[in-house]
Formats: sequence, structure tokens, C-alpha cells
Amino acid sequence: SELAAAVAKMVAANARLQSRLEIAEQKIRSQAEEIRIQQSEARTDALTGLLNRRAFDDAIAVCLDRFQGGGPPCTLILLDVDHFKAFNDQHGHQAGDEVLRAVGSTLRKVVKKSDSPCRYGGEEFAVVMPNCKAGQGRIAAERIRAAIESLAVEFEGQKLQVTASGGVAEVDGG
Repeated sequence: SELAAAVAKMVAANARLQSRLEIAEQKIRSQAEEIRIQQSEARTDALTGLLNRRAFDDAIAVCLDRFQGGGPPCTLILLDVDHFKAFNDQHGHQAGDEVLRAVGSTLRKVVKKSDSPCRYGGEEFAVVMPNCKAGQGRIAAERIRAAIESLAVEFEGQKLQVTASGGVAEVDGG
């Protein structure tokens, strides 16, 4: 009968639409994942895997906003690999890159999960420490400095070593 034919056509059309919907939903999930990956890459330093300068700017802005809104203090550690230009001149840029990777890895290992270790630029690194006073920051900075000093980076049969210098600042009412 005509009614059965019409229902059969509607069921077939519904099945086609359902199939197209599932394909579209999969494309949306795939595109959302691609966007998430690109956003992550836009905030990550390719060499060290640490947060990059853009992510640093965001992390410090969040800390400052929270503090100005009556939230906890925030401490910042800035580190610089000592005499890095001379190191690169002596050992080459590939060796320098290995050292920067090792410093980045060390930072990830020695800071708290709530902290944000970043590659600020070149051989400069930063750690944004929310809910942290300067005294705690100084202890963390010394732990980081000692960990970097104890690194022995293997490169082309050599054990390379570097040191780092840094400073600590706490956001306060002034």
C-alpha cells in the first residue's frame, strides 16, 4: 500500500540522515581535537616542551588578577643559563639545544605541579608560582639552581655542564 511505501521511504531517508549525522559528528570531534592540539602547540616551546612566552604572559596575568582580587600572593622565578653564548660558541648550537632541553626537563621535574615552568626566551626560563610567598620561592629557586648545576648532559661523547643564575620576586600590595 501507499502508506507502507511512504513509511519505508521515511525510514530509509531517516537512516541516510542518521548516517550523515554520524559522519558530521565525527568530523566535528576530529576538528575539535585538531584545534586543541594547535592551541597546545601555540603555547608550548618546541625545543624544551615547556610553556612558551605567550603561556607565561597568560599565567602571570592570571596570578596578578587573582592577587588584585584579594587572592593569594604569587611568586616569580627568573633563571638564565650562565655564559650561554660562550657555551654555544665553544660546543656548538646543537650542544646548546641539548642543554636547553635538559634544563627544561629538570624544571618540569623539580617544580610543583601547580607551578608553571616556562621558556621565557633564548636561555632564559621562568617559573610562575601561584599561592606562593617569596621565601618559598627562594627555596624553590635554590633547588632548581642546584638541580641544573648537577646536570651532566651527554653530547657527542662529552659530559656538558652548565650553571644558572636567577632571581625571585613576589607580587605585593605595592
